[in-house]
Amino acid sequence: MKASFWTFLVKGESFALGIENKIGAELYNDLSIYKKLIEQTHRTNNYKVVLSVRKIEKEYELKKIEENEFDKIYYSDLFRVIKNKLGSYYSNANSRYVTFLFDFINTIENMSKSTVIDDPQSLFFFDNSKKIEELITEFNGHTNRVLDVQKSSIATLRDEISKKSSVAWWAWQGWGLGYAEFDKTMPRIGVESSYLTHDYDPLKKFQIFITTWNLRDWSFYEEDVLKKYSREKYFSDNKACLRMDIIEDNNQELIIEKLYEYYTFLRELVESKKLPATGGLA
Repeated sequence: MKASFWTFLVKGESFALGIENKIGAELYNDLSIYKKLIEQTHRTNNYKVVLSVRKIEKEYELKKIEENEFDKIYYSDLFRVIKNKLGSYYSNANSRYVTFLFDFINTIENMSKSTVIDDPQSLFFFDNSKKIEELITEFNGHTNRVLDVQKSSIATLRDEISKKSSVAWWAWQGWGLGYAEFDKTMPRIGVESSYLTHDYDPLKKFQIFITTWNLRDWSFYEEDVLKKYSREKYFSDNKACLRMDIIEDNNQELIIEKLYEYYTFLRELVESKKLPATGGLA
């Protein structure tokens, strides 16, 4: 499906998401065409959404949505979820794009207060939709190029640290490097790492965390970890993270050294927390 400023198709590795974006107009679009194209993109995991500023209440619109297996989502609900979740990602986000996000949210929220869209920013969007679409395409291309560079470096780091530690590290979705398989009978703790977004160099900054994916697991190890490493911790949903390092200029030798240090510490910590006689938890 060729995307316009108001219609988008998001292609993931394992899913397809089609969005019919309605700002002020009624749902006059032929959703059956969109449905066919979305399902052709991914036969099983496909999602079809009508995203709207205004309430969709007219019978013919609701019927069209139901017949073509779309879900209706309102911007007000979407923004509420974004605002609730934003705190978990803000510390790692590029502040410039966070500003763009809030400008966009404010613009759409202002639109929802009136049926007349006549503010200068909205008129600018309408008048420059083609240029904006081209800019979005270029930005997405840039983002993909950055990710390709980071994935390539992560693959190299993965080979090196796996060889040094004699265990297989994982590369989550190609860009997140980590290890957490010390002992499946014990509470889970591990090392996570990735490159940070940077203005000009995709490999400028590399961050390393000690992580548990359950707060109960963090409680089990917290005293020992903080005794060894005094770092600021933060929680995201049920996940606990301790930022260990931010290594600059793609110093791969230092990255491997630090990853191995934290891997060794956690391996020995997990082993020490087991009861020698029974193999249970200390």
